[in-house]
Amino acid sequence: MPTKKSNKKEVSFEDQMQKLETIVKELEAGNLPLQDSLDRFKEGVELSKKMEKTLNQAQASVSAIIDENGQIKDFAEQVNDE
Repeated sequence: MPTKKSNKKEVSFEDQMQKLETIVKELEAGNLPLQDSLDRFKEGVELSKKMEKTLNQAQASVSAIIDENGQIKDFAEQVNDE
């Protein structure tokens, strides 16, 4: 039985934002049939969850570099403390 390989290309955060903005505009226009509106809404929710995950990962990366005072952490001291 053949297995499906994921050929999904990584979509940039900016492209995801543009897609979400398009979905919002389509929904706000109110010209879509009900089922299409529901499908777009579901797509928008899923997209926003992916984007939130990306933002949380970015925040964690920044927090690993910057301390609570906004100063760059001294990684040499951290390594020596461990």
